Amino acid sequence: MSEQVASEAEMVGNLQVREPGLLEKWSIVRHSIGFYHAVGMAARFQPPPGSELTLTLLYTALKSLICQHPALGISIEDESSDEPRFVRLPRIDLREVTTSIQLPADANQDKELTKVINGRLLKPFNDLGRLPLWRLAILTPSNPQDGVDVALFIHHGITDGGGAAIFHQSLQSALQSADPSADSHPVVEVPELPLIPPVHSLLALPVSWLTVAKTLWKSWFPGSREGLWTGPPITSTKPLITRYKLISVPPSRVAALSKACKANQTTMTGLLEAVVAQAIFAHLPADGTADELLGVCPINLRRFIPDIGDRAIANLVTSDEHTFVRAETDVWAVARRVKQQLATKLAAGDRDCNTGMMKFVSDFRAYFLGKVGKPRDSSFEVSNVGLVDGNLDDPTGWRIARLVFSQSANVTGSALDFSVSTVRGGDLCIGLSSQDGVADSGLASAVLAEVQYRLEQLAAL
Repeated sequence: MSEQVASEAEMVGNLQVREPGLLEKWSIVRHSIGFYHAVGMAARFQPPPGSELTLTLLYTALKSLICQHPALGISIEDESSDEPRFVRLPRIDLREVTTSIQLPADANQDKELTKVINGRLLKPFNDLGRLPLWRLAILTPSNPQDGVDVALFIHHGITDGGGAAIFHQSLQSALQSADPSADSHPVVEVPELPLIPPVHSLLALPVSWLTVAKTLWKSWFPGSREGLWTGPPITSTKPLITRYKLISVPPSRVAALSKACKANQTTMTGLLEAVVAQAIFAHLPADGTADELLGVCPINLRRFIPDIGDRAIANLVTSDEHTFVRAETDVWAVARRVKQQLATKLAAGDRDCNTGMMKFVSDFRAYFLGKVGKPRDSSFEVSNVGLVDGNLDDPTGWRIARLVFSQSANVTGSALDFSVSTVRGGDLCIGLSSQDGVADSGLASAVLAEVQYRLEQLAAL
């Protein structure tokens, strides 16, 4: 950045936008104590004939995104205090938040992407108050027509997995309309856009006294955990090390699985949870110590907030929990049960959500730190951003050929975290994140391979 630009930035300074809401602060606190680093979403962009994704073109498109999505122009000040605040940056130097990587001719693009994801998930966001809450890594193969991976890493305080997918859909649209010959300066002036209100302001999130009473009873008199596997107790390691692994299911198999889900009256999410549970059981001892699992499924709340539309980059998520037992061996029966449980949860709208329960936690920092050394609440998480339209049927435009979803390990979360993303007509990608020392590499690799094997077998039926 030039001395003149730096001087202007100092004169203008950051403008306070608002205080974080409860869900936003939840993730800000986790980040500040090193318990969670980032949400990741990588999109493989395929250009139209005669085009390529240059940094100049990317900067032009990113400028458009920053002018559309206010979350991309903010940062956090006083993150570790009791009163962190969102501030709008006066400008962003895109050279400071983008990293360009040219892959050699013999590189395996998926392996290189996995390396980048693992490396970035190790890092918390630095220079808070000076840089925005997102970073991009651009991996260009020797033949760019094969598709350039644009890997986004973003602070969970400002968005969730759904918002990370929306980032790439917006980027696709911006690339489509961008002028390739434009000389885009890498320093972008941040417009004064109102930040989307926190979810607790957009939804009532009512919690019944019965739900509160049940939660209190469970915390005071926890039931037997005999046979429930949730991995080892919660451990805080400095630094937080995430082990991330990736598999993909090709389009023909995805189509077969989708058809099978319809025939068996379930959904892909229901099937994935059932398959993951059975894959974990297959690699845990059958001696009675691991005959039950508790799975977590995040739920996108955007469907309940019509005023902001479905293209909001914001943290708008809750979750549901599902129990699995080793004795349930019919994968389709389990998948139907999960689908029904999710349907019941969705039918309740924003009532009795765990996000609504946050208002009863007086001190998030003490809450998280107080969990260290205690058993985990859940065994695994399956976070599915659903089916994303990548415009694959239009060879004349910019297309998203695939999406790869990732998350850093969650210190107080599940032992195994699965992140799922699918482009319509493309691959289904499944990433597995685990905290170093919580699920050993052998178990994580075996479970992920088992998931892939079982999905392939189901697709072949």
